[in-house]
Amino acid sequence: MKSQYSVELINLLKNVAVKRGEFRLRSGEISDYYIDVRQASLSGEGSIILSEAILDCIPQGVKTIGGLELGSASIVGSVISYSYLLDYLSGDINGFIVRKNQKSYGTGQRIENCPQSGTRVILIEDATTTGLSLLSAIQAVEAEGLEVVLALA
Repeated sequence: MKSQYSVELINLLKNVAVKRGEFRLRSGEISDYYIDVRQASLSGEGSIILSEAILDCIPQGVKTIGGLELGSASIVGSVISYSYLLDYLSGDINGFIVRKNQKSYGTGQRIENCPQSGTRVILIEDATTTGLSLLSAIQAVEAEGLEVVLALA
């Protein structure tokens, strides 16, 4: 990641996302701090900084980015919108969302806007403690024949 994005992102997260107190994590453990990435990703400034940083990490030739429901959906939306505006990599980047569980209604999909089998993709997770949600999403994506070339949290 380019240092300018790193500094901007660190400052933004320190200013709006780092919370002190007592927080129960998804793992059940207690932490005395919590990084609420949504406080940054759901702001105009934060969505641009995160999008620039993520676009800078995307390997050559990868045009598809996915995220885990719910927290990563806004990040994926920002990245694909920003890439379209920039005409990044001579074309826009497509997105998809991985649900925690397969829907029992509608189209019954676990992956919304699932790319074609064989597509090289990256996955975004807004926050992680143990990595289990991300590993589950990777398994779901690979079961659809997609190739995960990078995972970012």
